[in-house]
Amino acid sequence: MLDFEDTVRSLVDSQHVVRYEVTPVYTGSRTVPHEFRMSYTAWNSRGRYAGADATTDSNLIYTAGRGWKNLGTAIDSRTGADVPLPGQP
Repeated sequence: MLDFEDTVRSLVDSQHVVRYEVTPVYTGSRTVPHEFRMSYTAWNSRGRYAGADATTDSNLIYTAGRGWKNLGTAIDSRTGADVPLPGQP
C-alpha cells in the first residue's frame, strides 16, 4: 500500500493532476473492510494522460505470537463469531 501511495504522492508533487480512489471491501455484514482497492489516473499539467494503475491490499495487522491477521475477517476467540458486526463497539 505504501509503495502505491508513494507513487501517487510523487505524481502530485511533480504537478500532475491525479484522480485517486480507495474503495473498502467488506465481507458479509462486517463493519471493518478485509481489503482496499486503490486506483489512480494521472494527467500532466497540459491535460495529457500520464498513466494509471490499480492494486488491492489486504487489511492486515501483525500481532506478536500470532503473525499476520486480517482485521476484516476477525473471529471472537471466546464465541467463534465474526467481529465486529453492526451495533458492536
